[in-house]
Amino acid sequence: MSVVAAPVVTIGLLAASTYYQISPEWIHFQLTRSHYMELVRNLPGPSPKYQEWDWGETGGAGSANIFHSLVYDETDNPLNRPEQSVHNEATSSVRPCGDHFFLVTDTFQ
Repeated sequence: MSVVAAPVVTIGLLAASTYYQISPEWIHFQLTRSHYMELVRNLPGPSPKYQEWDWGETGGAGSANIFHSLVYDETDNPLNRPEQSVHNEATSSVRPCGDHFFLVTDTFQ
């Protein structure tokens, strides 16, 4: 039975992860959400608040450089960043995670 069920379950999980856009970064955020909520509660200054955390990078001299960030933005416009000139040459993608949190990926060719 498991020989028949395993491929069906695997294909179903892959289809669901694609449809719901579940990625390792999204899972990481869900597991650490309470930590980031605490950091946001302690942000100084008036609203709207903005904070960006570095979540790593990949790439090198011969390939595209990809930078991942977790962004908290109360205006819900995470691509309008304070250091916008740094990101002008990048292709950026944004994935909302709820509660004003976003996963932002910048790709430099």
